[in-house]
Amino acid sequence: MQLEELEEILLQRVEEKTVKSVMIYVNTKKTPEPELEPKVFYDDTFKIRVASNINSNIAVTIFYK
Repeated sequence: MQLEELEEILLQRVEEKTVKSVMIYVNTKKTPEPELEPKVFYDDTFKIRVASNINSNIAVTIFYK
């Protein structure tokens, strides 16, 4: 449910192809154990950073470029 909400929120302002890339990366974490290395995605307006430590939630941070 939260992933669907994340996608809906991102699609309000971020380019669709960038949102798809973010969601593909976020969906690679299926259980709490794996770590998501910090990864940055860009569109014309925003810089989006996605990361997660082991046994932590996924952090999605959005910045204006």
